[in-house]
Amino acid sequence: YQKQMVRVRTVLGPLITKYNVQVTFGAHNHVYCRYDVNGVQHLTLGGGGATLDNVTDYHLPDATLAHSKRANHFLTVDIEGDLLIGSAWDMNGTALMDRWTTPVNPTWKWCTAQEGLAH
Repeated sequence: YQKQMVRVRTVLGPLITKYNVQVTFGAHNHVYCRYDVNGVQHLTLGGGGATLDNVTDYHLPDATLAHSKRANHFLTVDIEGDLLIGSAWDMNGTALMDRWTTPVNPTWKWCTAQEGLAH
C-alpha cells in the first residue's frame, strides 16, 4: 500500500499543488483515514460495508495522520459560507467519527465528474 501511495502522490502531488487542491477523496481501502499533507486533506473512504482493514496498514510516514477509524462509515460534505465542512459518520448516521473544514477557494470551478473527465 505504501509503495502504491508514494507512486500516486509522486504523480498527483505536483498537480494538487499547481491547481490549489484543498481536499482529495479516495476509496478502495476498507478503512477511514484522513491525512494532512501540507494543509491538503487526503481522505480514504472505504467503509461502505466490506470487511474492514486494519488502520495500521495505512500509515504514511511523510504525512500527518489527522484521524483514522476502523469502522463502516459514510461522509457528508457541506458548504456553509466560506467553509467546506466534511463529517464522517457511522453507518447509522448517529455517531460523528470525524469532522474537518477547509476554506472555500473563490477560484474553485465546480463540475460533475463527467465534465471533469472531458477536460
